[in-house]
Amino acid sequence: MKKIFIIILVLIAVVLLARNVLVKWSLEQGIQQLTGLPLSISKLEIGLLEPRIQIQGLRILNPPSYHQALMLDVPEIYVRYEPLRLLRRYFFVTEARIHLRELNVIKEADGQFNLNAFKNLKRESTEGSDVKTSKPTAWKFYVDTLQLEIGKVSYQDLSQSPPLVKTFDLDLKESLQQINNPRMLLRLIIFRALSKTSIETLTNFSLNELKNGLFNALPNIPSNALRKTSDVLKKSEESLKKLLPGYSGE
Repeated sequence: MKKIFIIILVLIAVVLLARNVLVKWSLEQGIQQLTGLPLSISKLEIGLLEPRIQIQGLRILNPPSYHQALMLDVPEIYVRYEPLRLLRRYFFVTEARIHLRELNVIKEADGQFNLNAFKNLKRESTEGSDVKTSKPTAWKFYVDTLQLEIGKVSYQDLSQSPPLVKTFDLDLKESLQQINNPRMLLRLIIFRALSKTSIETLTNFSLNELKNGLFNALPNIPSNALRKTSDVLKKSEESLKKLLPGYSGE
């Protein structure tokens, strides 16, 4: 009996020690499956005495063919969740903080555009399909409040000569709510970053599909922030035409 008790203690100790590694690996695989892009995480820590997860150094990379490796740089993610709901396969996040330090948008010389890697996110249903599923064993996902911080967005068009390079320093901080699936979370972050720039006018990448459904699911996003996006972009395009003779917006 004593040996069995010792074995159980050893197994528990191994699980506790390995929990960060296991969750880190699972998260890397999950995000890679959602985006189709390689990524790395420097550090992940799960609280023992409180229900929290802290992630440091999350970097989503461009496809290998791109001259620049980094696409998204997220130095910090903090998540506080309700542990009892995990027993019902429900990852319910009461509070989350995400700091997107940098988003690099790149059009290669051959016309490849790295944002096209998110086409699987655009096609995903916005009605919470990851939550409403016929499979009783499927995990549910919900974020009650997200504090989002976005530093800068850079754009490089290497198909032009000389290459067009622009940097948008956003310093954006806002609070968002009611995010009910992981794809919506990723779409939201990309949309909020791009909607504050003139990248849509510089490329053929439409924000409409990313935006679709976000306003209904996130009622605290100011309506004018969504409805006036096209007006802002039109003004940006007019400014670009003045600054860049020969620019047609195509």
